[in-house]
Amino acid sequence: VHNGNLLVPMYAEKKLFNLQTIDEDGGKLFKKGGRKKGCYYPMRGETDDKSRIAVVEGFATGATIRELTGLLTVVAFDAGNLEYVCEYLRTENPESQIIIFADNDQWTFRNINIPDGIKPKEISGDDARWKQWRNDGRLINTGIEKATLCAKKFNCNVIPADIHEDDKNKN
Repeated sequence: VHNGNLLVPMYAEKKLFNLQTIDEDGGKLFKKGGRKKGCYYPMRGETDDKSRIAVVEGFATGATIRELTGLLTVVAFDAGNLEYVCEYLRTENPESQIIIFADNDQWTFRNINIPDGIKPKEISGDDARWKQWRNDGRLINTGIEKATLCAKKFNCNVIPADIHEDDKNKN
């Protein structure tokens, strides 16, 4: 912790390349000019079994999965980085079962599909319009889509976050 912010080291090829800063409100920043592609943060102990490895997007999810399962847990920092991290983990651990605990980003508009005047963060998850927008193809679930792609490409398993599509708080 530095100045009230959590600092998360970002490694690639077992070397430190960057830091993620997480403020007390959950805001996340990467050091300007630092590498993110392929970086990860391993949550592990000296005697961790590598036969099963959990992969998550964010630090908070990783801490929860680590605490609940005891598995070696690797933070990929975002859905776009899952592919690079899973590729590295598969290369380094060809016999391991890699389990991606996928974020469920089901309330995310495709950038070009946000209806005029709509502020997604202000609309509760149980608003009936979400179902219509989902049916119209206006939404994208990046967490699930990227995790599924990695599962196919690198022989991983996916466990999606279990959030009902009508969850009022979207979490």
